Amino acid sequence: MGAVPLFPFPRVQEHVSWSDVRLIVNGQPTEPGDLADRWDSDSLIRLSINAQVPSREVAKLELLTGPSLVLTVGCNDTSESFTTEVDFKASSSDLQAAAEVEFDGSRVAQRLTVRASVTAPFGDVPWLKRRILAERPVERINLDSELSGFPTTAMSFSESSLPAAPWTLAVFATALSDPFAHSIRLNLNTDFPRVEELIFGRPEPYVENALQVAITRALIQTARRLADEAGSDAEIRIAVTEYPESIAASADKACRDYLRRSLEEVITLARRQPERLDTLIDSAFGILREKR
Repeated sequence: MGAVPLFPFPRVQEHVSWSDVRLIVNGQPTEPGDLADRWDSDSLIRLSINAQVPSREVAKLELLTGPSLVLTVGCNDTSESFTTEVDFKASSSDLQAAAEVEFDGSRVAQRLTVRASVTAPFGDVPWLKRRILAERPVERINLDSELSGFPTTAMSFSESSLPAAPWTLAVFATALSDPFAHSIRLNLNTDFPRVEELIFGRPEPYVENALQVAITRALIQTARRLADEAGSDAEIRIAVTEYPESIAASADKACRDYLRRSLEEVITLARRQPERLDTLIDSAFGILREKR
């Protein structure tokens, strides 16, 4: 076997024309910037990319077989990845390829990372079956329009005919594995001056503590309800382990961060000694500990 040049390989990077990402959500064309508002865990998402390269540029590489287009869509938050590979086909003076992946909304959360490349084998060297000839710039698509924080809505409760509370938590989860970002929403009441300070990033410590307590209690109560409905606490471990962006995983993280206990331990305590759990939560967040 002769010497194999590892770098630089001949490339056609500057000659490849890439299409924009095309999305179809539940059969409807969707712009990437609108995806966060159009998908949920029940959605069927199709993502595609086209590539085109002049035949003469590929011919210069003297390939034994034609190039392929590889499309990979990954989600770091759920550790899911979807990949497809298609061969380029001749069309007049160009080679063209269209690649598409399809996946359920339940398998992704927070953000998609889209990568595409043109590859071809280098001779008969097995470990160079996917020599990269060109790469599309990596593109990231948000799945959560409020990616930077807790899913939140600010509104006037009086105008919405809601009780005069500083906030409410709306829970939509029906299973422990449901994505957290689409399972619970915080509604803040702009009628309260202290809540407005919270919205603008200038909260009083006791207000922030009270909100954290409300969120933690809601997560625990929701996880307990869903575990009871599932009929087995084993579902808690499965959801926390296999679905890192689930509402169960979020509840488990809150329990470990603030109560130094797992979600399973906290749910057991909630069933047997709910008053002790309330004391633990109040203590963890330092309720009324602020100095005058």
